[in-house]
Amino acid sequence: QTGKLYDRTIRPPLIVSLMESPKHFGALLSSVVSSLYEGGPVLSAASVHGDVYADTDVSAAAAGSLLQVVQTVIQKAAHDDLDVDAFEALVQSTSQGTLSPALQELFVKFWRAQKAKIHELVFKRVTWNNSMQKMAWRIDVKTKSKGVAEINEPTAIVEFTVQPAVTSKASSKLVRFELDQAQLAQTLKDINAIQQQLVARTT
Repeated sequence: QTGKLYDRTIRPPLIVSLMESPKHFGALLSSVVSSLYEGGPVLSAASVHGDVYADTDVSAAAAGSLLQVVQTVIQKAAHDDLDVDAFEALVQSTSQGTLSPALQELFVKFWRAQKAKIHELVFKRVTWNNSMQKMAWRIDVKTKSKGVAEINEPTAIVEFTVQPAVTSKASSKLVRFELDQAQLAQTLKDINAIQQQLVARTT
């Protein structure tokens, strides 16, 4: 009687290729952010190869090249606070020959989701004084004041939430003040001067 033939060859476990491994690449991205900005361990080609790509066919050298590209891109993007379009262009120009189009797309998605968090982590690392956490404002019409029965003058009520320095144990506090049109105009002029100085020092 002729029966079915079965292949009893013992095969090794399936090896995941670098270019087909978004799961491993995502783990690498998270590890790099942790290492750079959250106090995580310093990464090396050997540690990435052993911790992230142990179950793949990726060599230690390839893992090191991948690590270098990812660290370079994230540090540049975080320093320059790149938007998603600029980040995508940076990934394409930096990772040619290292990242497949699929992993480049995953990298951009990662930045889109984590940009705000990374910016906050970088900001905390370089901020030693109190800083503004958020701002709110509204327009009121002042109808009377001391010695004046009716004035009908619009004023801006501005509120700043001030975040204490990272090293401080104090809690946030609210600062509220009022500006008339002349005061607001002068304030905007001063803020514009500050902006020009910041731009001049970063270009």
